[in-house]
Amino acid sequence: MSDEVEDKHLELITDVFGQFMTMEDIEKAPEHEEDEGEQIEEDIYLHVDNLPDALLALDIDPTEEEFEEIVRTLDPDATGKIYFEPFAKVMSLKLESQNTGSQHNEQVVEAFRLFTDGEDRDITLQDLQRVAAEVKDNPALEELREMMMGKQSISLKEFEDIMKQAKAL
Repeated sequence: MSDEVEDKHLELITDVFGQFMTMEDIEKAPEHEEDEGEQIEEDIYLHVDNLPDALLALDIDPTEEEFEEIVRTLDPDATGKIYFEPFAKVMSLKLESQNTGSQHNEQVVEAFRLFTDGEDRDITLQDLQRVAAEVKDNPALEELREMMMGKQSISLKEFEDIMKQAKAL
């Protein structure tokens, strides 16, 4: 197996791949054996119809567009077969991306709480004024109101969206 697959994900990915191979897939796989008696990975495949269940088992919930992209990546010739090594590489990347995503989420919450002074509430204009003063930035009140986008407060979700638009994530 390639170094491109994170070791921490390999066992889970292998288990899920094997779990969603159909008996027909297993029976059709050639009986080649390597020196250690293991079947050659290139001959083992998962039917593309089983991919949604495999993704669910890995707790990967792609949008329809992302799912189609995954299928095109794993089955570029539309054979209906997804071979183990590309599956393992793509799933490892997806799992790593999820981990990064949750780290980003933690960073967003942490940054959000800097504005709310650690309280579990929305950001207000007064919060922006306080933070601006703390960082020795003195924007005009009108600039701060523009940052609030005409709202009385900004929720965590809105804050996250703003951070994404600003490419801070």
